[in-house]
Amino acid sequence: MRSESRFDAAQGPRILGPRDGKTVDLGGCGVRFMVWGEESGGGFSLVEHPIPP
Repeated sequence: MRSESRFDAAQGPRILGPRDGKTVDLGGCGVRFMVWGEESGGGFSLVEHPIPP
């Protein structure tokens, strides 16, 4: 789920579970958006590409 607010690192580490973030199927290539650029003040974003064995 996308958060519109910026993450405050002073609250401690951000822990993401296996069902957190937004999952999208791009036709054979999955993407899980875990941290949006807006949440980091534009510093970075984090995505995961799950690849089956």
